[in-house]
Amino acid sequence: MKFFLEGKELELRGILGKPRKIINSIGMTKLINKEQRSIIAQLCLLELPTSKSSISPDLQKVLDNHSKVFETPKGLPPILDHDHAINLILRSVPPNIMPYRYPYAQKSEIERMVAKMLEVDIIQPTQSLFSTPVVLVHKKDGSWCMCSNYRELNKLTIKDKFSIPVIGELLDELHG
Repeated sequence: MKFFLEGKELELRGILGKPRKIINSIGMTKLINKEQRSIIAQLCLLELPTSKSSISPDLQKVLDNHSKVFETPKGLPPILDHDHAINLILRSVPPNIMPYRYPYAQKSEIERMVAKMLEVDIIQPTQSLFSTPVVLVHKKDGSWCMCSNYRELNKLTIKDKFSIPVIGELLDELHG
């Protein structure tokens, strides 16, 4: 893989030939229990260039003018006249799914992220009947992104059905 970093061309080369075996976590556990030698590798970017010189001055001006949009949220949004509701199919039971099994490092990261969100009040404790597992996904900058798995809830949700307006009608409403 070739790429440029700070004006220099860098090249990463892998081991020639095919890997002997690609396995999942269950297979790795079996190998460890058999005390066989194995290699686990993961390529991560440790540092990103922090200079703003790569951003054009016009774009930087727009970003500076709208910096509030990029701030970390502080607190829950204001209470509105109409609260959002998730309408479930009649007589369905709210999904309450066990969490996935996580490696220790991911479990610690999830706990840290939840504690931080509680601290800045963007989430709050609840006694809801609903429960959904989360998955951690690597972001390009090397940090983690927490993603909720709402598939079971989506199966029980009454879908909103609205016809898509015809473009001609929309243009007529704009008077040409």
